[in-house]
Amino acid sequence: NGRATGVEVSLRGGSPLIIEAHRLVVVSGGALGSPLILERSGLGAANVLQAAGIPLLVDLSGAGEN
Repeated sequence: NGRATGVEVSLRGGSPLIIEAHRLVVVSGGALGSPLILERSGLGAANVLQAAGIPLLVDLSGAGEN
């Protein structure tokens, strides 16, 4: 269904570990990466997403701009 239910992490020298969330998953990419994550998820200015061929979920004009 496209929803995040946890994260998978790789530890040095070990097997991948899956951590399941009980309430929510917060995704952050810092000052430069977070706007990109939002836009690739369909949240952003409609004209920008349409030009990039990304399906629009929520029109958030100004998202990803400084």
